[in-house]
Amino acid sequence: MADSYSALEEGLKVGLYEAVEDLQGTGLLDRIDPDQLAERARRAVHAALASFVWEERLGPALETGQVCQELGVSRQAVAKAVVAGRLVALPAGKTRRFPVWQFRMQPGRFETRAEVAEVVGAFRRVYPEVTAVQIAAWARTTQPELDGTTPAEWLERERPAHPVVLAAKRAAGALAQ
Repeated sequence: MADSYSALEEGLKVGLYEAVEDLQGTGLLDRIDPDQLAERARRAVHAALASFVWEERLGPALETGQVCQELGVSRQAVAKAVVAGRLVALPAGKTRRFPVWQFRMQPGRFETRAEVAEVVGAFRRVYPEVTAVQIAAWARTTQPELDGTTPAEWLERERPAHPVVLAAKRAAGALAQ
């Protein structure tokens, strides 16, 4: 913890020094309310750590370009797969991130899991307003139908799709309440 905290603190100091140096002579900092500066700085720290929090909670993910390269398809093909419910894409600024559990990744073999379409379809039929973030969070949460494992683990272990789809329907029903 101490090393991570020190690294964060050092990065903040360097970033602050660079930003202040860039603004030197403009007088801008003198014209901004100190409380407003403090609040913006607090938010900047949260923003800097957000991607780590997302990965911790939603699991490792690939960016759009990586998915295109690995599947050998265009960005348009990936976008169509998202709209059709064959892939779950998390918003990430100007790109999207794709949780790795929805891919089979083995040497010489990278493909989407057909089960993803079944899961997304189950959610959408029961709860049409479901978001990608909700599905991704659900996939990393243990489910009773899956013997205490997460849907992500279940799929990665190549277990049957039916229990995952049942778990998705139950979860969607709970969201719809």
